[in-house]
Amino acid sequence: MKFKLILTQLVAVVMACAGLWAQDYEDYEPRSVAGIVIDSSNRPVDGAVVQLKNQRTLEFRSYITQQGGKYHFFRLDANVDYELRAIHNSVWSGKKKLSLFSSKKQKTINLKLKSP
Repeated sequence: MKFKLILTQLVAVVMACAGLWAQDYEDYEPRSVAGIVIDSSNRPVDGAVVQLKNQRTLEFRSYITQQGGKYHFFRLDANVDYELRAIHNSVWSGKKKLSLFSSKKQKTINLKLKSP
């Protein structure tokens, strides 16, 4: 009898947790960031490497800019700060931050390479 009571309570807890997880998953909307890498003369830079650093896990993702200096990263966790930086021919851009407090789901951040 006591076993049935414990089992019933355990099943109730598991079902409640599953319901909370499903609700959080439905509300989850990943965000994205895109932009252009430009040189010190404001010209787009093809072939620059854009680094995206997850400030929580310290993991990096990289993207090589396309024609027109364009880059993009998709499916970013909305609950994490990210740091962006670009490099081309040993010249770095300044660091830019994608804050978790930004309410935009699609953010544009352009990166400018410093003068060599």
